[in-house]
Amino acid sequence: MRLITGIDTAMPDVGRRWNYHARWNQHEQFWREDFRQLASFGFDVLRWQLPWSMVEPVRGEYRWDLIDPKVELATKLG
Repeated sequence: MRLITGIDTAMPDVGRRWNYHARWNQHEQFWREDFRQLASFGFDVLRWQLPWSMVEPVRGEYRWDLIDPKVELATKLG
């Protein structure tokens, strides 16, 4: 059996384009613990999202530091 979960970090907001609510739900602070807990419960697939406008704040300039640590930990946890 494959267990799949998702961590919702962004939701559309027509008035402001994006509402990045990972700040108020503290996901930015606790993502490592969240990832570890999910792995310990047997989840092996994770849907995690980040608004692309944060990754590419200026056309052609990328903030891979926002993504790489999550991919590295998820890979380590299986």
